[in-house]
Amino acid sequence: MWVETHGTGGEALGDSAEMAPLKRLIDLRQAWKATLDETEKAKIWREALKIFAEEVYTIGIVSGVDQLVVVKDALENVPEKGVYNYDPGAFFGMYHPDTFHFACPAVDTAEKRP
Repeated sequence: MWVETHGTGGEALGDSAEMAPLKRLIDLRQAWKATLDETEKAKIWREALKIFAEEVYTIGIVSGVDQLVVVKDALENVPEKGVYNYDPGAFFGMYHPDTFHFACPAVDTAEKRP
């Protein structure tokens, strides 16, 4: 399939209507990488989410795929990689978001004391 070979010199893309949303997602990914403007990134993100919601690229029986998460650099204790999996208590909750915290270098902690 073309999606699996994109960027590897694989088969040609073609112009079928079914491929249009995937082409758009690739364009959005390139646009995301090319801009530093937060407003533009928010616009790109909303459009990509809309495409994913309309096209439903994953279904309930699919598991073990990467979980996409965007966080600020200052948010700590967030796992580098996550897995999307349907299981009671799974999804992002299985990573215990209640343990995430923002870096606060001005706060005096026991670890910083001599």
